[in-house]
Amino acid sequence: MTVTHDSDQVNPSDPVDSDIAIGDAISDRVRAVLDRHKRTANLFNGRGPTATGPDGQPMPTTSATYDELFVRELVANGVRDASDLATALWHRPDDAVRLRGRSYVVSIVRAALAAAAAAAATARAERREATGATDDDDDGPAPDVIVERLVVYMSDPPHYEMAVGGQHFRLSAAQLLSPQAFERRYLEVLGRVPRLPGQKTWHAIVNAWLAKAEKVEQPDDASTDGFARAEILRALEDMPRGTEAADLLHDRVVDIGGRATFTLAAVRRRLRDAIGDVDQGLLAKYLRDVGCEPCQLRIDGEPRRLWRRPPAAADHPDDGEPASSETGEAPAEQQAGGTTPGEVP
Repeated sequence: MTVTHDSDQVNPSDPVDSDIAIGDAISDRVRAVLDRHKRTANLFNGRGPTATGPDGQPMPTTSATYDELFVRELVANGVRDASDLATALWHRPDDAVRLRGRSYVVSIVRAALAAAAAAAATARAERREATGATDDDDDGPAPDVIVERLVVYMSDPPHYEMAVGGQHFRLSAAQLLSPQAFERRYLEVLGRVPRLPGQKTWHAIVNAWLAKAEKVEQPDDASTDGFARAEILRALEDMPRGTEAADLLHDRVVDIGGRATFTLAAVRRRLRDAIGDVDQGLLAKYLRDVGCEPCQLRIDGEPRRLWRRPPAAADHPDDGEPASSETGEAPAEQQAGGTTPGEVP
């Protein structure tokens, strides 16, 4: 924003836009907003992060930026009286606003109110276009949520990030699908309850937002499945190694027949800290995705269901022969009963 200093108009009683009066003190309504909303109070004091500009970059932390964002935030929180807004801006602790003069204050207030009115008109138009509804329909009014930006990170599942009033926050698909869930998330971040339409109109409005959203492609490991597969491979590399088949029962990986072999339960426990509990059927799918195969082996006379990595992933001690003890004992599979692991039907 380009700021013009008109220090010859520092008197708030100057007859410029006489319908906007600058009072001696901030109104009770504005003070209530400052008390309830930390972000608004920080903007009033010229502190904290700003917002994302039209170019997608953070706006500079200048006095003029805080002036603009402070008034915009007041409007978003329901302060629509032009005189209340002008008085609040005039009394910001930063002396620069008073040096810029009354006409500067009025221009900031006018711009914020015009932007809010334009956003509301756009929301109503999008609602009519998407659903054919009018403001008189019984599904509620158009939302008063001014979405500055919506980014969809194209992972599996996708992640959504919305910018409203300079605040960026994540949304789940469930929070976009339900006006009630969105309302709660909005309250948590913005500190006020938004005005939203009913369920039958809500989906059309969300679709209009998504149609204009910025799509960001993500690498495979950014998806839930991709991340899980990467964590499984890491878990298999980090698991301790054993030398006997019985070690499999103690969450160790054992080289049997040239293949790194392990139990499903061991991997599941290993993953718990990284991605939480994983359903056994889903874990089996992920193991197949990374090239592992199911097998079975008798350990202490009992048949055990196991998994093994591809041959290239086996951890051979020296020349690739199956591991054996220093005393010349037989390989683990023979110690376990001489049964070579086979495919589980």
